[in-house]
Amino acid sequence: MKAEKEAARNALLEMLKPNTTIYSIVRSVANSGMSRTIDFYAIQDNRPVYLSGYSSDLLDLPRSKASGAMRITGAGMDMCFATVYETSRKLFNDGYSLKSEVI
Repeated sequence: MKAEKEAARNALLEMLKPNTTIYSIVRSVANSGMSRTIDFYAIQDNRPVYLSGYSSDLLDLPRSKASGAMRITGAGMDMCFATVYETSRKLFNDGYSLKSEVI
């Protein structure tokens, strides 16, 4: 598990630089509102790059079996921003190094 996390961190560091915008797409929300599945992308060379797999490994968050999107629990805050903040904190020791935008 630690090797997966380190590989994900290294891959994300290659792809993402400070001030990169991470785009979030909420795929589904549970009826209770307490969890959602979200996909994350960055744009490189005018093409979207799928980040959800690496991010889920880095943050130890599960992925939906149906869609592969990250399954995130919690309510009362912007979970897209919170996930990008946590990714940024783990990569750059600063939660605000990456920008978050919901599509």
